Amino acid sequence: ATRVFGPQKGADETSIPILENRLTALVRACGGDENAVKPGAGAAGGLGFGLLQFANAELVPGFELLASLTGLEDEIAAANLVVTGEGSLDAQSLSGKGPVALARLARKHGKPVIAFCGRADDSIRGCGLFDSITELASTGLPENELMSRAAELLESAAGH
Repeated sequence: ATRVFGPQKGADETSIPILENRLTALVRACGGDENAVKPGAGAAGGLGFGLLQFANAELVPGFELLASLTGLEDEIAAANLVVTGEGSLDAQSLSGKGPVALARLARKHGKPVIAFCGRADDSIRGCGLFDSITELASTGLPENELMSRAAELLESAAGH
């Protein structure tokens, strides 16, 4: 959880080993080695692990669950356009994050998909799932300003 998602959430090279050591200690203290390696255990900063270990939960893919509970597929089928977004659209996004899952569902129904994001990498630009990607980082502003002015910048970008 920490090495993959920590930097996206603000963890730096100093804090990542500390967080990783603390999570490892927790896993060992509660005998959770088996649950710690299950798919989804690292989700939400390790919440998946906590639910598996302490609540005897079953983890299911979140997008599929929410899509089925909300009738999302019917909504997409009736839509003319699908708009999605994420702070960072990158190779990790292709392994199951919501915006990519949404784009795949939209493509299944032949709907165009546009994405707004803080930044995007080449794996996303070349995946063929998005008709348009608006990347705030292309403004050249520093990351802290992009984050503090995200609403304003997104509103401006969407207006064009």
